[in-house]
Amino acid sequence: MFVPAVAQATVLSGVPAYYWYHGCSPTTAGMMVGYWDGLPGYQDLFDGDASVETQAVRDMISSPEHIADPYLPYDHPENCIADFMGTGASGITEYPNIPWGLEQYVEWDNPDTAINESYQAEVAVFQFWELSWNTYTGEIDSGRPVMLNILLWLGGSPYGHTVVGYGYQEDMFEISYVNGDEQVNLTVPGIAVRDTWGEEDPNGGSWMDWDRQVVRPILDEDGVEWWPWLKLGEYVPDAALGDWIVYQAVTLNIVPEPATVALLAIPFVALIGSRLRRRARQTVVVVDAKDTPSDRRRA
Repeated sequence: MFVPAVAQATVLSGVPAYYWYHGCSPTTAGMMVGYWDGLPGYQDLFDGDASVETQAVRDMISSPEHIADPYLPYDHPENCIADFMGTGASGITEYPNIPWGLEQYVEWDNPDTAINESYQAEVAVFQFWELSWNTYTGEIDSGRPVMLNILLWLGGSPYGHTVVGYGYQEDMFEISYVNGDEQVNLTVPGIAVRDTWGEEDPNGGSWMDWDRQVVRPILDEDGVEWWPWLKLGEYVPDAALGDWIVYQAVTLNIVPEPATVALLAIPFVALIGSRLRRRARQTVVVVDAKDTPSDRRRA
């Protein structure tokens, strides 16, 4: 059996590890916010320390008001990521609301705090047919973690989840799949992920190597969890396995505070008037691995 090794890896430091809290998509978005809040020029993105999962961080992901009132239209003012994403009571988030909600949250100023948390957010969406390995690694090389929406098939039905990709390594895994009567062998890169689950959670995924032996995520000596980079359209999933594959990515760039821009000698562009928001129209299943067939809805 082939055992992958971690060698020439590129991994972003400072990406916090949060566990699932009332939805994988708002939890993943919270980790993205926590990472940016730890960078110079962005410390006002969250009022407090977002490097670890505290109750304040959980409230950022899904507030007590959202937990008590999770159905649209809300009877409370939007005050957490789950509100802006429209996440339901069972933690289900409809896909179009994920990038839209992430952008809105980053640009929102919490009126209950003494600081202004609002930053200009630049969010881009890449579907599997336009998402390339170079796109993903380019974001990591630029210091930006990537939100990855992933799928697996069980009993012919798709199930979704959202994770943070924050590192990569070339040619890390030997993976195979069966297409009809043919076994297809692939050598694929590895991606460092924050999956919102505990290390022993069986939802961590499994794939097959060239000898048709089970391959599971790797936890290296630095505590980084590695999955194979497998993308919809380039890999045929096995309905009997938990073989998560990538179908879409959401990238996030945030404009730093003006003082930091001046220090870095980066041109500052003032925002004039109200910001225009764009809602992407997609037709992919709702994203959350905690759902059941009755919970799934299409965007």
